[in-house]
Amino acid sequence: MTEYRLHRYIAAYEKKGDEHIRDIEFVLVPSLGFLQALFNAPDDNPMFDAFAINTRAAEQLAPYISEQFDLDLFDYFLECDSA
Repeated sequence: MTEYRLHRYIAAYEKKGDEHIRDIEFVLVPSLGFLQALFNAPDDNPMFDAFAINTRAAEQLAPYISEQFDLDLFDYFLECDSA
């Protein structure tokens, strides 16, 4: 079985028009277990899909990134790609 390396990041989109603005890299990568609990995903979910970041998730993810969320201006999603 091929093992893939994953790249998790936060994508920011404008609220009006949904244009992709930028990707935010993690300074410290949160564990899969932490992310599963935060987004109410089952333990067997590898979290390959995009997950919308609400106010509660933004507060929990803030220590892992080097900038502040602006939920009034942007929509944020936890995303995952193969590296």
